[in-house]
Amino acid sequence: MPVEMKPGGVYKNLVNQDQHGAKKNMNKEKPDGFDSSGIRFTRYEASEELVRNLKESWQSYVSQDIPAYPGHFSDQGIVICGGGIRYFTCAWVSIHLLRNSGCALPIELWYMDEELNEEVIMELQALNVVCKNVDHYASSPLQGYAIKPFAILNSAFKEVLFIDADNNCLADPTYLFDTEDYKKNGAVFWPDFWKTDIGNPIWKIVDATDYEEYEQESGQILIHKERCWAALNLCMYFNQQRDIYYQFLLGDKDTFKFAWKALQQPYSMIATPVAFCGYAGELNTIPYKGIAMVQHDLQGRILFIHQNLMKWDVVKDDEFLWGKIKKFKPDAKNRLFILEIVKLSKGRQKLVFDIDGDISVENFLEEILEKEKLCLAVLKDLRTSGFYLRFILYLYQTRLRT
Repeated sequence: MPVEMKPGGVYKNLVNQDQHGAKKNMNKEKPDGFDSSGIRFTRYEASEELVRNLKESWQSYVSQDIPAYPGHFSDQGIVICGGGIRYFTCAWVSIHLLRNSGCALPIELWYMDEELNEEVIMELQALNVVCKNVDHYASSPLQGYAIKPFAILNSAFKEVLFIDADNNCLADPTYLFDTEDYKKNGAVFWPDFWKTDIGNPIWKIVDATDYEEYEQESGQILIHKERCWAALNLCMYFNQQRDIYYQFLLGDKDTFKFAWKALQQPYSMIATPVAFCGYAGELNTIPYKGIAMVQHDLQGRILFIHQNLMKWDVVKDDEFLWGKIKKFKPDAKNRLFILEIVKLSKGRQKLVFDIDGDISVENFLEEILEKEKLCLAVLKDLRTSGFYLRFILYLYQTRLRT
């Protein structure tokens, strides 16, 4: 049976209240986005009444509407969300990398509606992957990022390592379930580059003051569902109320962290700061093109390459992208974040991410570059397979006929 959730009663009364009671701060000195020192700002401000109503609403949900923890979850496993040509391609590479590393954990791949066809599902089954259609589990339509906590909640596993489809795990991650931090707290999160502005309404909504903690990057999440059941359901609630909470948070990622904070549920945040990797841009028009986040394990070893700005579906067969690692030095006082749109040839544009200031630039170890070679080999084999070409045709026809 799918895990159900009910919308909070107080929140429903806010739907027609002037952008839900939140108003845009049009001060140009405080724009929506990121400043060069690594603080993420939002233009949206919340009145005291809205903060109070939102707090009462989620508290009412927690006390009255969270279903009892089901007894049918068991074992450990990996959950991935990935349908359609873009995210299936990424998931296919990611899954092969996991299996090549010796990872024998069962994997669930969640998708929506007609994003996969039967032939693709059969190919995935050969890799010990169970495909699950969100529409067969959800009692009401889901959109966007809400699929992530929903898939975690409804997976067959009691203990879940969630990995984004475009995330590449460089070693068998099974050992994460045996780490002391996970055993102690039942949840491990990974950091983003940014910190949430102290003026963001979310701090008051959940009664938290950990202003110096980095935001969460949810490309990889480790959760013991039984121990974190209430917090995980509250995370789902925040995503269901995305039309207000996404004004304060950047998509789904910090809905996990702030749900845990709201309930004072302990978690471990990876201490090693996130780094970035990329390569020289085309025709030297872009000096450095950051395309992936580099995340570490609890011992500080590189474990994930989250290719969030360049998906595998558009990577060329012989195109090496991981290149060099950029990261801030441990004692960095000068931190500069560069986000800009660069004009390319033929009217094209590209969002470029880079960091500057007190940074170090390193080459990847050879064994990591061997992983990229493996990914490119898997990608090339996929593109020459008959089932992939038929899948592309299936998606093309499906989209045009609906």
